[in-house]
Amino acid sequence: MKKTVWITCAAAAVLALSGCSDAKADISNGDKVVAKVGNQEITKEDLYTTMKMSNAYNTVIEQVTKQIVDKEVPVTKEMETNAKAAFEDYKKSAGTSFADYLKNSGYKTEEEYYKNIFLVDQQKQALNKKYVSDNYKTLMNEYHPMKAQILVFDDKESAKKVFDEIKGGKDFSDYAKTGNTTNFNGALKVVNSKTTGMSSVAFTKMKSVKKANTLIDEVISDASTGKFYVVKVVDSDPNNFKDEAIASVTELDDASDKAFTYYLKKYNFTIYDIDIYNSIKESKPTYIVQK
Repeated sequence: MKKTVWITCAAAAVLALSGCSDAKADISNGDKVVAKVGNQEITKEDLYTTMKMSNAYNTVIEQVTKQIVDKEVPVTKEMETNAKAAFEDYKKSAGTSFADYLKNSGYKTEEEYYKNIFLVDQQKQALNKKYVSDNYKTLMNEYHPMKAQILVFDDKESAKKVFDEIKGGKDFSDYAKTGNTTNFNGALKVVNSKTTGMSSVAFTKMKSVKKANTLIDEVISDASTGKFYVVKVVDSDPNNFKDEAIASVTELDDASDKAFTYYLKKYNFTIYDIDIYNSIKESKPTYIVQK
């Protein structure tokens, strides 16, 4: 699992060919339409004026993304607050290099950079959440979020010792610094089938649990990871923690890809430049939505 940060070129839109002969955009004809999102046009002038140091693929992605998020999730005060905080943190971490980053971004001012990157990123996150909420039942069945406590060990003997002690009445929190804590430390956590570090073997066993607060009655061995898992399923029904379940799925790159594909289809997104089309087809073929 990875928190979806769509800044600049993650989770983008893809472009559909017009259906006629191959075409290449030429800046000599700046008012020519390169792509469309619904009834909103992106011209060659829009593309190449903004592009500067960026490549055409990323530039079109930014343009298309902004068109879609503005339609679906208009900016709120909360988005502005979060975006400004993220932007200031970024400037602070960039230090003296920020001026170069701004120059190379293709934006003339800090305000343009903030609005087109950081504020749009907040809208993208809201778009993901909207998609997951609107398709709640389907996505809950697919990713099956649940609340669980998980401990991971590199050897079976250590796992078995802790398992026996927990079964005897000890709490998972007593073993917060025990075992392999890279992804799990026994704390109560909402997990799903795509959670980082999640064993598919362990998750399959977890999905079979229906009763709350159930300690899976064995140390789970996963040959593919070489790890051993002690697991307690606290709640397997996402309807009991709906907001947390939605947040868990919203953070997934996999779900964000599905979300953007959905909105590309909704707005009949089309591109007319063969080079950009081929670039996207190579990097994100699932985003090509034209018929």
